[in-house]
Amino acid sequence: MAQTRGAGYRFLTDKYKLRHIAHWRSSFVTDSKTGRHSLIDNDVREEFYPARNWPGERACDHLEFAIKYDGINLALLCSLFRHIEPQELADFILEQPRQHSTPQALVSV
Repeated sequence: MAQTRGAGYRFLTDKYKLRHIAHWRSSFVTDSKTGRHSLIDNDVREEFYPARNWPGERACDHLEFAIKYDGINLALLCSLFRHIEPQELADFILEQPRQHSTPQALVSV
């Protein structure tokens, strides 16, 4: 039988046992052979991703996944930032590759 684990906001709300207004989308990662698929029931969307999409075990890995795939939920983010250590978040941000882009207005002609 395939194993399914919560990812993104779902992982984080379970990890920190957060009580919050239900988010409109929950993500799961499964080791089944099916590809990515969705289920929609009563305006709640459940997204299932293949195992290669597992973000990792750290809270910040799931926070990044949530922001990318689950959308922005400010109330939930506010609750999460009370639980994620500031140094953990700072370290995560600093280890991410930087993308350099210069707005066209700042490029000298």
